[in-house]
This record gives sequence, structure tokens and C-alpha cells, in this order.
Amino acid sequence: MDALIGAHDLDDWAERRDHALLLILYNTGARISEMTALERSQVCFGRKSFVQFTGKGRKERVVPLWTSTARTLQSWFKEVELDKCNVHSPFPAHAAKMLSRDVSITYCRSA
Repeated sequence: MDALIGAHDLDDWAERRDHALLLILYNTGARISEMTALERSQVCFGRKSFVQFTGKGRKERVVPLWTSTARTLQSWFKEVELDKCNVHSPFPAHAAKMLSRDVSITYCRSA
């Protein structure tokens, strides 16, 4: 897993997004449906950082974040806000849309 996480070229916007996405997936064990529906407001940073998920059957769960994952996500969220992708998803796809199972790996960039 360390090799997969370390394989991203962090000079590239899409790879930084994929890096943060892979970290949160690995840290939380989230389902794809939970990640595609995730909004920034569901991620809380602080002394104890965590993510709130609503999964199958509308079951809610709270998953703590590792310190390294929280730092990476905080940095990523700041970058996405600066890019002004105008989506609530922390992991935007092309044309400022939310990621889905069917979206190819492309990215949103501000003009």
C-alpha cells in the first residue's frame, strides 16, 4: 500500500487529488458510493479529525482519520477551494463535476 500511495507525481493536480482520495479510502475503508457522495462538510478537522459517512440503508458512521491523512486532506481542500471548482465534493472531476464510478480520471482547473 505504501508503494501505491508513494507512486503519485505530486506536481500534477489530478495526481494530488488521486493521492488524497487513495489515502482517505485506505484510512476509512469507505465504499465507492460513500466517497462519490462525500461533501467537504462531512470531514471534520481538529484534535481528533474524522469523517462522517452515510452508507447503505442510510446507516451513519464516524471514522477517525490518521494524522497524515488529515494533513493531506487539509492541504488538498485548500487547493480545491483556490481552484474554485464550484462543487461540494472534495474530489472534483472534469468540468467541475463530482466523481462517479463512470468518470475517467480528468480534472477541474480554474481559468
